[in-house]
Amino acid sequence: MTALAGLLAGATPPGAYRWPTAPPSYDAGRVVRVAGRAGWRATRLVAGGLGGRADLVASLGDALEVSGLHGHNLDALEERVRALPARPPLLVVCDDWADLAAEHPRATRGALRVVTAHEEAPTVVLLLGDGPDLGLPLLDRR
Repeated sequence: MTALAGLLAGATPPGAYRWPTAPPSYDAGRVVRVAGRAGWRATRLVAGGLGGRADLVASLGDALEVSGLHGHNLDALEERVRALPARPPLLVVCDDWADLAAEHPRATRGALRVVTAHEEAPTVVLLLGDGPDLGLPLLDRR
């Protein structure tokens, strides 16, 4: 079973994962389409060009479809994530994350922790390709 197939089959718990060994043809758009065909709610997070934590928080809020992120800070995002109703898992896929994570590793780790912490609205964030370790587990064959 491939790493992506295992994730889509439910073998991977909610959380943020790096997938540096993703096949080159597996860009975020393709992974979102494959996930959708497997019955997942999935969206792409475009991180390239984000200026820092505020932009990242706003983009994650959009991906999770939460509103009211006044100030675009992690506390506001965490409050909105905690208020999410129970819902099926969401896969957030990003393939242009390395520069943002290298420039803002602490903010990136914090934001990923916040969006993947709600058990009733499970979220998997998948970071495709090479980039900083960030202390995140690798998506691999299980």
